[in-house]
Amino acid sequence: MAFPDTVLGITAELALGADLTALPSTWVWTDVTAYVFNRGSVTIAHGSADGVPQAPPSTITFVADNRDGSWVASNPTGQWFGQLGIGTPVRFTVDEGTASVRMTGFVAALPPRWDASGNDRNVPVTAAGITRRLGRGSAPLRSALVRTISGTTTPPKAYWPCEDASGSTSLAEFFGGPPMKIITNVGGGDVTLADDGPDGSLPLIELTTNAGLDGTVPVHTATGAWTVAQVINIPTAIAGDTIIMRWTTSGTLPMWQLVLRTGSPDTITLEAYDTAGAIQINEPSSFLIGDTTSEAYGVWLAIWVRVVEDGADLDFELSWVTVSATSSFSSTETGAKAGTVRKLGAPSSFRLDGVHMGHLAAWDVDTAPLIYTVALHGYTGEPAHDRASRFGQESGVGVLISGPIDSNYMGPQPVVAFLTALRECETVNDGRLLEVRDPTALDAYLQLVMNDEIVNQDPVMVLTYATHVVPPFEPTEDDQQIRNDVTATRPGGGERRVVKDSGKLTPALIGAFTDSVTTNVETDDDLLHQAGWRVNLGTVEGLRYPQIILNLARNPALIPDWILCEVGSRITIATPPAGIPTDLIDVIIEGWTETFSAKTWTVTLNCSPFAPYKVFEIGDTTADANEYAGRMMSDTAKIRAAISSSATSIVVDPNRTRFTTVADDFNPDLDFRLGGEVVSVSSIATTAGTYVAAGAGSHADNAAVTPALYAGHTTGDLICVLGAIRSSGVGTVSITAGYTRLPIFNTADNVQLWVKVHDGSESDPTVTPAGGSAGDTVSAFTFGLRGMPTTLTDLADLIVEDPAVLLNASGTTVPYGGLWPRLQEGCILLSLVWKADDSNITPVAGFTEAQDASSTTGNDQTIEAAYQIQTTPVLVPEGAMASTGAAAISRSAIVALAAGYQTLTVSARAVNGATKAQAAATAIEPEDSLVLAL
Repeated sequence: MAFPDTVLGITAELALGADLTALPSTWVWTDVTAYVFNRGSVTIAHGSADGVPQAPPSTITFVADNRDGSWVASNPTGQWFGQLGIGTPVRFTVDEGTASVRMTGFVAALPPRWDASGNDRNVPVTAAGITRRLGRGSAPLRSALVRTISGTTTPPKAYWPCEDASGSTSLAEFFGGPPMKIITNVGGGDVTLADDGPDGSLPLIELTTNAGLDGTVPVHTATGAWTVAQVINIPTAIAGDTIIMRWTTSGTLPMWQLVLRTGSPDTITLEAYDTAGAIQINEPSSFLIGDTTSEAYGVWLAIWVRVVEDGADLDFELSWVTVSATSSFSSTETGAKAGTVRKLGAPSSFRLDGVHMGHLAAWDVDTAPLIYTVALHGYTGEPAHDRASRFGQESGVGVLISGPIDSNYMGPQPVVAFLTALRECETVNDGRLLEVRDPTALDAYLQLVMNDEIVNQDPVMVLTYATHVVPPFEPTEDDQQIRNDVTATRPGGGERRVVKDSGKLTPALIGAFTDSVTTNVETDDDLLHQAGWRVNLGTVEGLRYPQIILNLARNPALIPDWILCEVGSRITIATPPAGIPTDLIDVIIEGWTETFSAKTWTVTLNCSPFAPYKVFEIGDTTADANEYAGRMMSDTAKIRAAISSSATSIVVDPNRTRFTTVADDFNPDLDFRLGGEVVSVSSIATTAGTYVAAGAGSHADNAAVTPALYAGHTTGDLICVLGAIRSSGVGTVSITAGYTRLPIFNTADNVQLWVKVHDGSESDPTVTPAGGSAGDTVSAFTFGLRGMPTTLTDLADLIVEDPAVLLNASGTTVPYGGLWPRLQEGCILLSLVWKADDSNITPVAGFTEAQDASSTTGNDQTIEAAYQIQTTPVLVPEGAMASTGAAAISRSAIVALAAGYQTLTVSARAVNGATKAQAAATAIEPEDSLVLAL
């Protein structure tokens, strides 16, 4: 690279007299470089800043030499008079080994300026991207049906959307032909405008009895085929036969109509009459209206009839689509000719009370307008990228899709401005809607960068702080971008809320930072993912690097990589300056401002963290070196015992879910973060939880009991206490301070399980009753589990799945619910039983009894605990435990507890340059723990 020793190769061009309705590739460019670079520099702004959800229009600013008057559009002596003006395309290309169009804009301002002498005349030019123009005004898109029907390859000969506003005296023809007449003068019939419509339409007209429509199709040449269509909603069954559409033709069958006929069931019949008025086609369709199959009453239907001449015969077909069904039938009329459609509407002499109707169209071809099928309900379920691309095609503004074609599904297409509609596609997929920098090469103006293009990408630029970054370099750590409580809604739908519940940025630790997003997704279920993804974006811990400045004139070796960068590209910066974390700076580009002249080129990057865009990928079944494979690990663990700064073995409590132990997942080694230090781990081993022993049952008549601790108890054990009082529904029990009640039974229930981590010096606990009376037996016993997580802030987090709890009617057996901790390996399952009788309980199959404590003190009762130690998740099917003794009411619970701990073998300490001893209970979590993609 010779730059900056030689002049930077920059070309400035204007597309003088360009036809902006034609493809950009047809524009002819004129080199105007000589007018620009003897006046200073050019500045280009593209994309957005961190935290700005939508990019503003790109801008190009420069000063043009106007001494010859060429840059004043209204100057008749200027060489470009009549060719230069507002909207003229302008572009800048940089060629320093690789040619790159840095931006194409459209002239937005050309204010002439001069100095006091009048000799130094110049024009500070502002050009902007196309979104500046698209964002002006508020003209909405037409409805999905209008855009689709009018945009067909062969448009209708006549088309009346019937979306006219209240107060209209006729219904406008879309292409400017004769309006459709509203007939209201027969028996007092009437038409209500702008009342209701399907998702793909604005509100349509509502007819009443003796009201009708009459539309004239412009005269055209017969082609031997035609199609007519309408959208209709018949709210309820109508007494008697009713004509719902009628049209006339110049063919041998001059009158056709669709008739709703009452019967068992009701049907829609296609009829056609000859010139003598005799019926020639009378086809009761298989369209059974009002039955449970079609559900056609009270829903929106699209109905169309197609005919085409087949030699001496006329083939015809009636088709329809509803919310849940699409069907058709066809037949042939011998010796008939198609002619052309002349009139189309609904007669005013029939009972159309409450019927909504619209989108009446007539074609001169056999078009099979399945377009009605998708447009009727506003393209609900359409992928976001398909909608954006279709909008571009329909509007003549090409929209490129960048990234894998795998986007979220959208709700009904809105009737809003074009740019607003595209922004919906951007929001649904958390994409980036940008202006194309070189529309001439691509014949497109806009680009939708998909979320999938951003996630899990490799860096485009790999930088080193001291070598490449220009001051000021000012990272920030503030609350500006924090969002830890997000509610997502959709138009006309429900809402879902997600709250951050782990890490350093939870509402419990820093307060609630709420936000909301309205996103046009297909279903309410999609909203959970939308809210969760934005919580993911809004809870990135640590420093942010909103701006990074590069001087390409001093680092010309960076130019080839910079040319490859786009909005959404990832860059990294190694060896940050002293005084801040030594971790690799990892960001994505949200936008930039670049300024260049003949010998200068600086770039200021607007950046956001790349961390939330590291998402889970399913790994190969064999060794998979993909850094994003199989790394989704949810809960933060804690160090079980303190370690030194050089320890190579770390024992951790993994909370509810364990870290992977599969050898393939350590290729490469996994990185973990603890106390600010990053360590590499080459393997992980699991030590399973174990059962220790149970103490004897202790019983009293409506009085406190003090069950003895089990034999062999020691520091770190999980002490479990099962206690109960016989008076179910009235009595409750409590325990000595320091124990945690596990939320298995309700707080007001008569039986409970409490736990505590053995601190090395423990006394027997006391269980105290309340609300009982004489004869209400109180029972309790202890049992111990070893190797359980001991560093949990709340021991209630031991429960990994909602327990199966039952209150059973009187019986000799004890029914229990099924449980399957399907995603949690290595659980200890407990079966807990209370029965109002001194019975011997047979444990659930596969469980081992810990203690069965029954008593006849006061009134009879039994409490029992049994356990099952799992290595892999095993289903416990629902069933009933046998028991001795009399029939009695009972309670049962099956609960899964997190068990075991893990030992991490460390292959490298201080991977990020930070090293220190770590205390017990220090949080440890996977570095770059992955999430699910949007």
